[in-house]
Amino acid sequence: MLEDLKQRVIMFIGAGASKPFGIPDMKDFVAKLDEGIMKNEYKDLWNFWYFVKDTIPPQSREKDLEWVLDFLNMLTSPDLVFYTQTIERLISKVLSQKDLRIGGSDIRPQVCSVLQAFREDARSQIESKSKKLSDIIKKYIRYKCMEFELDVAVEKYSQALNSLYKVIGDELWVFTTNYDLIIESYCENKDVQKEVKLCCGFEIQENAPREIWRPGLLTMKRYDIFRLLRIGSKKLLRLFKLHGSCDWFKTEQGIFRLGMAGDPILPGGRKPENILIYPGTKQEFYEQPFRELFSSFQRALFESNGCIVIGFSFRDKHITPLFRERLARKDNFKLAIVDPQAEKTVRNHFSEYRNRVILIPFKFGQDDWKAIYLRLIEFFNNLTR
Repeated sequence: MLEDLKQRVIMFIGAGASKPFGIPDMKDFVAKLDEGIMKNEYKDLWNFWYFVKDTIPPQSREKDLEWVLDFLNMLTSPDLVFYTQTIERLISKVLSQKDLRIGGSDIRPQVCSVLQAFREDARSQIESKSKKLSDIIKKYIRYKCMEFELDVAVEKYSQALNSLYKVIGDELWVFTTNYDLIIESYCENKDVQKEVKLCCGFEIQENAPREIWRPGLLTMKRYDIFRLLRIGSKKLLRLFKLHGSCDWFKTEQGIFRLGMAGDPILPGGRKPENILIYPGTKQEFYEQPFRELFSSFQRALFESNGCIVIGFSFRDKHITPLFRERLARKDNFKLAIVDPQAEKTVRNHFSEYRNRVILIPFKFGQDDWKAIYLRLIEFFNNLTR
C-alpha cells in the first residue's frame, strides 16, 4: 500500500488538531451544549439535561460528551432496571405492611397498582426524553463541526503539510477520527488545489451535485486514482475518516458526500441518515464504509515504518490497542506524538515502549510549526537506524 512513499510514514489526527480552529473537543462540547439546548423549542428538556449533567460522578467531572451519550444510551436500553428498582422496593414495602387501610378496606392492591403504572410511565418518559436529547446532541455535534476558522486552518495546514510532503513523498496517508471538514476545506482551497488532490473515498457523479462512496478508491495506486478522477500528476492526500464525517449521508442509493452543502432532503421531505460513529454509541466498524476504512488503517499501520500522531488522546478502544500491537513488533517502527500531553499519553498507554516514541509536547495550530518540525526531523532520522 505504501510503496510509493519515500518514507513509509502515515499520519493520525485527533480532535486536538481541530480545536485551535474553533471546533470543540469532547470535553468542551458539554459546556457548549447549554447554548444548543437552552432554547424555547427544547424547554421540555431543560430539567432533564441538568439531571443528566448532575448525574456525572463527582470524581469524573472532567468526563466529556462521550460519557453523556453513553449515559443516554443506557437510559434507553431495554435491559435498564435502575429506575424501576426503587418502585419495586416501594411495592415490596407496601405489601409488607400489615395494616394499610382506608375506611376499613385494605388498600395495598390499589397502591401497588398505582406504583406499577407510575413505573411504566416513568420508563416511557425517560426513554422518550433520552432519545430526543441524544438526537439534539448529535445534530449539534454535526453543525459545530462545520463551523471553524477556515483561513487560519488553511494557513496552518499548508505550512505543516507542505513540509511533510518534502520528507514523506508526493502523497500523504492521513487517518483521523474527526468529523469536521478542515482537511477537506484545506484541499479545496483554490491555491492548494493547484498542487494537492484530495481523495477521501468518494467519486464525483456525472450530472449530480454530490459524490458517491466508491469502495477501494482510497487504496488504489496513485496513477489509477489520477486516471479515474481525470486529473494530471499532483500531490495526493488520502484522507481516511475512521468515524465518518459530518457531510456523509446514507440513502437507499448508497453513501454520499455533500461537502458544506447543508442538510439534504429526499423526496417526500425525508432526511437521509448522517454517517457518523458518535461518542458513546455501540456502533462498531462492521458496516461500510467503516469496515473498509478501519481495515485500511490496520494494514497501513503495520506496513509503515512510523506514524505521526497529532492531537489524539488514545482513548479509542479500537485504535489504541492497534498502536500497542504495532509497537510490540520487533522492528524499527517509531511513533511521534505531537500533543501537550504527550508525556502523560506515553505513561498511560505506551510506557514499556518509551524508547520507540518521540515526544513533541507542542499544540498544533498554536505553537510554532518550525519547532514541531525540528523534532519531526529527529523522528525521521531515527527511522533509518
